[in-house]
Amino acid sequence: MTNYWMHMNPDIFPNPSVFDPKRWSVEPAKLKVMYQHFVPFSKGSRACIGREYVFPQTLPVGYGT
Repeated sequence: MTNYWMHMNPDIFPNPSVFDPKRWSVEPAKLKVMYQHFVPFSKGSRACIGREYVFPQTLPVGYGT
């Protein structure tokens, strides 16, 4: 299954074709399922080699201060 089809699954990501940052503001159980299906850099041996550098840069400003 490709990343596109995983991220466009309406059972996991409600209304997937709309940009909605508030979709991540849900109860912890649903958020855990969404994170399990969120694979922007792939997984396993074919994963993007730069993902360790990108994730720290995507954290909210002020996180950890």
